Amino acid sequence: MKIVGISSSPRGKNSNTLKLLDAVLEGAKEAGAEVESIDVAKLNIKYCIACDKCHKTGECSIKDDFPALLTKLLQADGVIWSSPNYITNVTAQLKTVFDRCPLVIHEQLFEGKYGMSLTTAGGNEIDFIPIS
Repeated sequence: MKIVGISSSPRGKNSNTLKLLDAVLEGAKEAGAEVESIDVAKLNIKYCIACDKCHKTGECSIKDDFPALLTKLLQADGVIWSSPNYITNVTAQLKTVFDRCPLVIHEQLFEGKYGMSLTTAGGNEIDFIPIS
């Protein structure tokens, strides 16, 4: 089984999210999986321009690192999406990846794959609201 872990924190090696993702991937590796970690914050992935070429031809018109990333994701049996929680959302880096995936979504290219969402959060105690 091939598992690709996506890290999207802009904090690089100091990222708590990356540390947690590394631990999850290490566990998968110990269980016999082939694993790869990809830091999308280090990739050159531009914004979707909504040209619709991906729907018409199956290829994106933007020349950047996204096509190579998508190839790795499509070749994987499972994908772990990891992101710190920034104002109740994923990082801009991961959102940009998601925004470049309309063909993946509309054609259901991830059908049959395993998926996992991994997130971390933190902040000042005053920011936390207890749920009762």
